Amino acid sequence: MTECYATEAEKSSVLYRHLFEPFRYWYREVCGRRSEEMTDATHTWVDPDMQWSRGWEYPWVLLHGEFQSGQRVLDAGAGASPLPMMLARQGCQVVTVDDDQEGEGHREHLWGFHPELTLERYQAMRGNLHHLAYDEATFDRVVSVGVLEHLKDRDVAIAEMRRVVKPGGLLVVTEDRAIASWPGAVPPDGALVYQGTMVVGWVERKHD
Repeated sequence: MTECYATEAEKSSVLYRHLFEPFRYWYREVCGRRSEEMTDATHTWVDPDMQWSRGWEYPWVLLHGEFQSGQRVLDAGAGASPLPMMLARQGCQVVTVDDDQEGEGHREHLWGFHPELTLERYQAMRGNLHHLAYDEATFDRVVSVGVLEHLKDRDVAIAEMRRVVKPGGLLVVTEDRAIASWPGAVPPDGALVYQGTMVVGWVERKHD
């Protein structure tokens, strides 16, 4: 497993800003136009200025996910993230699973501006990340961005994600970790830190 922590320098780099620009467009232009149809809480939720770490996380996932057209991708705990849509635009067959109370209908409403992607290469499902309703070795890639820290049992969810990855496939994860849990309770120099937490990303390839 390859693990690294987010840095302020990366987030502000030309490469990361370039990779994040499409996400900024989706957030600002598309979600902005639909703001009158969304609750205030949801509108804040999808605002990148409120998602302090996304400027690092989304580009990092794209850089390390080795995504290719035709791959089956699971985004575990996607919520209203634009990442599944960006991967669908690249030709991936994307499934999202989230157990939020509003479920599938909420995401279909939120991302309904691109129905052909929803119908052809993107499927939003309501489900439990501790008990994924898929056979072993179903997906080429499993992605989870900023989700593990919110789950009841992190280890069970990770085991489920590993189970549904195909041999040779990748599990690509970012998560917030409390600074108190870091050795000496001191974050590494340059780490991307906010309100006592830092962002960590890790990639794991499933072997045969």
